Amino acid sequence: MTAGGAPQGADDNLMELLRRTLAEVDAVPDDVVAAAKQVWTWRTIDAELAELAHDSLLDDAVAGVRGTATLRALSFTAGSLFIEVEVSEDGDRRGLIGQVVPAPDPRGRPIVVVQGVGDPALAQRPIDELGRFDATGLGQGFVRLRFEFGPGGGVLVTEWVRI
Repeated sequence: MTAGGAPQGADDNLMELLRRTLAEVDAVPDDVVAAAKQVWTWRTIDAELAELAHDSLLDDAVAGVRGTATLRALSFTAGSLFIEVEVSEDGDRRGLIGQVVPAPDPRGRPIVVVQGVGDPALAQRPIDELGRFDATGLGQGFVRLRFEFGPGGGVLVTEWVRI
């Protein structure tokens, strides 16, 4: 017995029960934990980061726009490059259509790689002479785009976004 009359170890048992309950009730989603673990992979010396400049999903929510739009517009910037991406929904599948401005030199055979959390290449597509690209049939979740502009052209990655 303790001084308060409770059996010895009761406090430890109560604390363990409380710890387990809080872990169940306030657990961090698995995909958020996985994304957090992967977030440092884009911080490489050879890749420049394209920052999210606009997300219609966030901006429309702030402006109070209501609706069930199935298109979402994302814009990224990195120095003088501008990347516009449209995300479409078809049930639980997602599609991307985008453009890099100014268009990269097509002689370098530029590509865009759609990367998912734990999957370095969900899709790999060429970027055409106008800077356009697309990817379809993607699942929901966190993705980033990795642009590889060919020899001497460098690498650019976007921030992670949930599609």
